[in-house]
Amino acid sequence: MAAARCPARKEPAKSQFALLWNCISKRASWLFSDTVAGAKASAIVYSLMLTCRACNVEPYAYLVHVLTELPQRAPDADVTDLLPFNFAKLTAAARKPA
Repeated sequence: MAAARCPARKEPAKSQFALLWNCISKRASWLFSDTVAGAKASAIVYSLMLTCRACNVEPYAYLVHVLTELPQRAPDADVTDLLPFNFAKLTAAARKPA
């Protein structure tokens, strides 16, 4: 099974990191995590938001979709369809005329 990929971006990883740093440095509460679990949770959120950006997915719409779908699933359910690149496919398919 081929892995889904987002289109390659022309921006180097350095500029992606700069974007992330600008986002988190404006909020002092995000600069430090009290626990390892908190740091991991923050890293997951940052990663998802940058993946949304890379896939041209609006982050707010993505989060609304995920946070409404996730509670309806069993705890051990497969959630790969909720990843940003799959959400991009879903919204693109919804925009196509029937």
